[in-house]
Amino acid sequence: MKYSFRKSAFEKEKSYELTTDGIRIVDHEGKESLVEYTAILRVNPAFVSTKSNSFYQCTLKLKNGESVLLKSQHYVGLANFEDRNESYVNFVKGLHKILSTANPGIEYKKGIGKLAYLASMLLFVIAGVAFPIVAIAMLIGGQLLYGGIALLASILLIFRMINYSKRNKPGTYTPDALPDTLLPSLN
Repeated sequence: MKYSFRKSAFEKEKSYELTTDGIRIVDHEGKESLVEYTAILRVNPAFVSTKSNSFYQCTLKLKNGESVLLKSQHYVGLANFEDRNESYVNFVKGLHKILSTANPGIEYKKGIGKLAYLASMLLFVIAGVAFPIVAIAMLIGGQLLYGGIALLASILLIFRMINYSKRNKPGTYTPDALPDTLLPSLN
C-alpha cells in the first residue's frame, strides 16, 4: 500500500509504502529510507483547521526523537491544495492494521495536546460569548447590517467550535478502533 504527498512549498513530494518490515520512504530524488515498525513509539492522528483550509494529519513519533508526518492534502502551489483523502484514509487504516501486530507497545493518541486543547477551548469560550454579546448590542443599537453579520459570524464560530472540540479532544484509542472523526469523510 502506497501514499504520496507534498507537505509544503519547501519540500518535494515523497512516497510512503507499507512493507513487511516498515514504512519505505522515497523522496523526489529516489533516495530511500525505512522506518521500521518497531521504531515507532506513538501514533497521533489529528484534525487541523487553519484560516485558509482544513485537513487531517497523522504524526508518527519515533524512538530516536524524530517524527514522520502524513497529511491528507497535497501542496500543489501557492494557496492550491489537493485533497488525497481516499489514499490517505486507506494508508492510515492499513498502517494501524499492521502496527497492531508488528508493534504492540505503541501509544495511540488522538487529538492535540491537553494544554493546547485547554487554551483553544478557553479562546473559543471567550469568543463564543463575546461575539453574540457584540452582535446583540449592535442589533439593539440599530446597526442591523453589522449586527446581522456579527450574529452570523457567531453562529459559524459556535459551529466550528463544536466541530473542532469533537475532533481534537485529547485521549487515547486502540488501533482497531481508529475514530472516524480523525479521518476525512469519503462521501
